[in-house]
Amino acid sequence: MEITILDERPGNLKWSTTATTIIGNGYGSGFNQLSLPTGLFIEPKTQILYISDNSNNRIQKRYPNGEIKTAAGQANGE
Repeated sequence: MEITILDERPGNLKWSTTATTIIGNGYGSGFNQLSLPTGLFIEPKTQILYISDNSNNRIQKRYPNGEIKTAAGQANGE
């Protein structure tokens, strides 16, 4: 997997070779699953992570406390 992050302020970025799973336990349309995630955005003030879940036609929100909610759209078959 590869993640590309673009930021106009390069001093804000930090490189790390470790990874942490923060959402999901496999691919699919379930509440805690993603299918073809294609974009990430972190809201700086709230630290909410928005994930574009392309094949499920939805945007997932992951809160700093670990709570996950659908921000827009719905998964196929739901």
